[in-house]
Amino acid sequence: MPAQRTLLNEETLVPWILRYLGAPFVKVELGCEHIEDAIEEAKRWYTAKKGFRKIMFWDVVSGVSEYQLPDEVEIVIDVAFSGTGTSAEQLASGGFGAGFGTVDIFGGFTSVGGGLQVTGYSGAAGGFGPLSSYTLALQNLDMFAKVFSGELDWRQDNRTLRLFPVNGYKTGQIFIEYKANMLTIEQLSERDHDLVKRYSLMASKKRLGRIRSKYPGGFPTAQGNVDLDGATLLEEARQEEEKLEQEVSESGFPMGFLLG
Repeated sequence: MPAQRTLLNEETLVPWILRYLGAPFVKVELGCEHIEDAIEEAKRWYTAKKGFRKIMFWDVVSGVSEYQLPDEVEIVIDVAFSGTGTSAEQLASGGFGAGFGTVDIFGGFTSVGGGLQVTGYSGAAGGFGPLSSYTLALQNLDMFAKVFSGELDWRQDNRTLRLFPVNGYKTGQIFIEYKANMLTIEQLSERDHDLVKRYSLMASKKRLGRIRSKYPGGFPTAQGNVDLDGATLLEEARQEEEKLEQEVSESGFPMGFLLG
């Protein structure tokens, strides 16, 4: 039975990269800090190019419309309102002719034969049958809902999530889907983990290539100059970066939702 693959974390990825670059048999002119920087660069690249989607439930309080987002929330993708506030359809509660405040939403409509009809008109002769009247009524309702902020809505302003209408919610919960800017690589699917691991290696090669390129005539030792492969490493890193950019653009959205 084949052994199950274990995803590396940030700590175990450092020695993996060093081994890949030839350690301990080959001197690798990189400190652990260089490789840790490369791993962080890979995580930022992944977050920017593909994103790491998470979800969380948020408690809302009646009358409170502004909430500070956690540090890990980069972009709010969507907000679902569950059991809070008043929907557009509920603005006309109580049937036709009900209003929003002092505004009579359906004041121009009457109920005829189970359908809606514009007041003062009847049938096709007036140009408004039950179906067209109903459509016009829905348009009218939608307009009033927007004008008077009757629809549940939201907006992200930097680190603040604003809910609308300001006083239109009951105490309850909302469901937030967001793009996180903080992740650990073992949280990723195997495919996405491989992308971040290879990018970390590529970024380490780039750093090592720059260091070794400082000695174009070779590194002086007691046995004479030793040729270094700085230019080769930089070229490998360039080609690998191009391939990774193509792969991440073709890989679509990352793994399924995680509860935050």
